[in-house]
Amino acid sequence: MNVFDRPRKKRHSLSSLSLSLSSSNTVYNPLTSPSPSPTSTISSVSTSSSSSSSSSTTTSPLTDIGNKPKADTFFYDHINLSVQDHDIFDPAWIPLWESFDNRPSIRVIWKGSPLSIQHLPYYQQLHTNEQSIASTLRLTPEQYLKCKRALILSAKVFHQHGLPFRKSDAQKVCRIDVNKTSCLWGAFNRLGWFYPR
Repeated sequence: MNVFDRPRKKRHSLSSLSLSLSSSNTVYNPLTSPSPSPTSTISSVSTSSSSSSSSSTTTSPLTDIGNKPKADTFFYDHINLSVQDHDIFDPAWIPLWESFDNRPSIRVIWKGSPLSIQHLPYYQQLHTNEQSIASTLRLTPEQYLKCKRALILSAKVFHQHGLPFRKSDAQKVCRIDVNKTSCLWGAFNRLGWFYPR
């Protein structure tokens, strides 16, 4: 076989990894659960077994090292902001406001004057430091919250694969300026939001 004819190892995007939910651990999916009151957050994904043998086992894409996740905008595009954090994230992955209290010095720097966001929807859902970060990066509260959730959910998928969630991965997750995403990645990483507590 010619070296150029070798089949390439398939990489699974975050969207493809999130379309199938394990029946034993049903969790909230922003795509398939539009209801404002889901029971829990996106967790593990399982593939269906094509074998009827009782001795065969099915490997989940989240645990199969051959199926590495590929960052995309799936989570960002399907976030439902009417749903509370505790209904989206597993308890160990909820981005607690106490993280800012423990690290009050976390700030971001951006060119230009801050955006006035006090009158915009979801402003009251932000911690005081988050209000400052969103305003400094000239993001609306809605954009900030969608980025926050999408980045943490994506980081969780990478963590379940035993892979680091890099800045270059984060830049592919949000539909905002990649440099603003990099600032958010740096702040959230220092807050410890990319790892379970």
